[in-house]
Amino acid sequence: GMGATLVGVAIGEEGLSWISVGDSPMYLYRNGETVQINEDHSLAPVIDRLAEQGKISLEEARADPRRHYLRSAVTGEEIEMIDASERPLKLEPGDVVVIASDGIHTIELEDIRQLITAHAADGPAAVADALVGTVDAAGEPHQDNTTVVVVTIHEDA
Repeated sequence: GMGATLVGVAIGEEGLSWISVGDSPMYLYRNGETVQINEDHSLAPVIDRLAEQGKISLEEARADPRRHYLRSAVTGEEIEMIDASERPLKLEPGDVVVIASDGIHTIELEDIRQLITAHAADGPAAVADALVGTVDAAGEPHQDNTTVVVVTIHEDA
């Protein structure tokens, strides 16, 4: 019954390509905005859609204990859902890419954006430290592990 999530990334001249399985997110920070660029294979998007449709409240959706149940994982069996970029995502100078394990879901997307904004000038290690520190400070009782990799994009020399 064990499984793992996966985010594999390649960055080249044409941009960012990825493959992912599970709920480990990858974010792109560009021009002060942050978006998740890979799919979430947990029940969270399904539950959130129920809230958007008015079938449950937003509070019920956020508190649902099934949010982090995986719909797809790497288990050694056939993989149900795989997200792969169809073509490389063009990266621009100033972009920040954050690749994380699912423990980062402890903090909100707006918090992630604010932390990147506050620490990007200090480099990728500072952003990663700030993100992990904020997750740790949240002190969630059932906190999952948190691993963060941050890549900053600069002008070509």
